[in-house]
Formats: sequence, structure tokens, C-alpha cells
Amino acid sequence: MKHLSNLEINNIIYSLNHHFDAKPLFILRYGVKAFELENKIYKPMHHFAKALNLLNSIDLNEAELINYLKGYEISYISKLKGFIRITYKDNNVGLAKISNNKIKNHYPKGLRKEA
Repeated sequence: MKHLSNLEINNIIYSLNHHFDAKPLFILRYGVKAFELENKIYKPMHHFAKALNLLNSIDLNEAELINYLKGYEISYISKLKGFIRITYKDNNVGLAKISNNKIKNHYPKGLRKEA
């Protein structure tokens, strides 16, 4: 079984497969960004969601996926609440937050497709 290490730098938690001494190396990013502390709440990061197999996932159809990639909110009836992983044909796409039967988009703005 793999042991994951975590490292917190500037309110961001990085998840690592193996801990190693990075002092002699020039490292751009030490692991995968997992969570960021924002308003006293740890929010999962897009890169982390793409690497996980979560139970709280919603598989979108093609029309819903297109709206998600554009950054729109999606109506969706579900008992799930909180952060969820968005998938399309069982492939990880990103994150969203679901409440009151609405999927609130957390897809990074820089990756969103133009309408």
C-alpha cells in the first residue's frame, strides 16, 4: 500500500506519493495541489480531483459536460452535497460543489471554453 505524505506551504496542501529531500533540487511544484485554505475552509483543488477516484462523483452527459466546460451552473437532482468530482464517461474532468439541486462550477476559469 502506498503511503501519501502531505506538505503545507502558504495555505496550500500538497499530496505526495513519496517524501524525499528536495533541498538540492529546483522544484516548481512539490507534489499535487490537494487543498487550499480559503475563508477557514479547505477547498479541494482541480489537479487533486483529476487524480482521485472519489465516491462523490457525478457522471455528466455530453450537453451537461459542454455547459460545465463553459463554466455554467447546471441543474441536477441529487442527494449529494458539498464538493463532488465531475466525470464524463467515467473519466475525471474536475470539481464542482452541489447544493439545492445545482452543480456550482469549480472548473478553473483559465481552462473554460468560450460560449
